[in-house]
Amino acid sequence: MEGQINKQVAKLEKQIGKLEKKGKDVGDLKERVTELNQSKTDIASMRTDEKTEYRYESLGSKEAKGLNLVGPSTLSTGSNAKGDGVVTMFTESNMGSQLHETRHGGQNARGEFNISTLANYGVADEISAYKAQYSWGGKLEFRDQPASDIMMQRLMAGQDPTKVIINNIRQITGSTVNSMVDPGFNPIYPPRDAAGNLIIPLDVWNKN
Repeated sequence: MEGQINKQVAKLEKQIGKLEKKGKDVGDLKERVTELNQSKTDIASMRTDEKTEYRYESLGSKEAKGLNLVGPSTLSTGSNAKGDGVVTMFTESNMGSQLHETRHGGQNARGEFNISTLANYGVADEISAYKAQYSWGGKLEFRDQPASDIMMQRLMAGQDPTKVIINNIRQITGSTVNSMVDPGFNPIYPPRDAAGNLIIPLDVWNKN
């Protein structure tokens, strides 16, 4: 994983330099630079977590398919030969996806929430991760299930009626996260078990 992390840090530093040259007072560039620097902190946090092995794996890998993953995820995936817990970040090939899951790795390493038990995990953790994802390219796309009038507005504008495109980091809020659906139009958040039951009560999810 070290080689991939080194490449990731180099890309982050290059992107931070590009954004800073444009001027931090332009649009939401300041917030994006802050998030990119936080992603460097996420990496540092994982490196200093002596009790956990962190690894990256492609969402298209055999391992991911074996877990029936629909989208990028960060999961506890057993233990290594030393008996340390293993946390695997299953990502798409793009940098935004990698930074999203890296944020979850960093959150786990800092004890902000527990990947294995989901203790203290809530919508705030996903808001943070989507901001990390957004910070790379300055755009976030996702699917939702809009009301009929919103769907019609998008159709008339020549857009995919079920797709949202965010171009400002401050639009990434709890309600934004909670509106996201997977390709089958099933709600992604809060997390549910195989039977569709909430794993985390709504009041706890929205508070954390």
